[in-house]
Amino acid sequence: MVPENATLASDVIERVHLRSDPLPELKFMTIVRVTIGPGGEIRKKPKKFYASQKGRDIVTWAFTNAGNEPITVTVGDFLRRVDCSDDEGSVPVMPFLWLNSDTLTLEPRAEGFIDGRVDPDYRRLNSDDEDCVSYSIKVVDSTKTIDYDPDGDIKP
Repeated sequence: MVPENATLASDVIERVHLRSDPLPELKFMTIVRVTIGPGGEIRKKPKKFYASQKGRDIVTWAFTNAGNEPITVTVGDFLRRVDCSDDEGSVPVMPFLWLNSDTLTLEPRAEGFIDGRVDPDYRRLNSDDEDCVSYSIKVVDSTKTIDYDPDGDIKP
């Protein structure tokens, strides 16, 4: 018998800080490749995305499930950094319009994509400068949820 106040393993969310490496040599980086291993683990940090608002860029998150069980992946919880050197953002924002969905389910050894177009009505903190954001990649398998927080920039 399970006590009333007990939580199931799938109700526990593990939070993993996953600061992306900057890519100063690239002007725009709009494909983010992420391999998710057994247990929902992301071992290699995703690259930082750079997207243009004027160009209405589309950012594609390309996910591969390298594990042995189905997983559900969600991209969201965008937070603006007040200063780009901050570890995490603190102001909730939504810079994307989803072209399909912000969530996908992947069978073992499958690949899938989440696509978001930069919202032309998104209001950057300073209209002449970039917005630095952190966001969440949430991975759910049969035993747990892991919430990773990489980052990206929205350019004018």
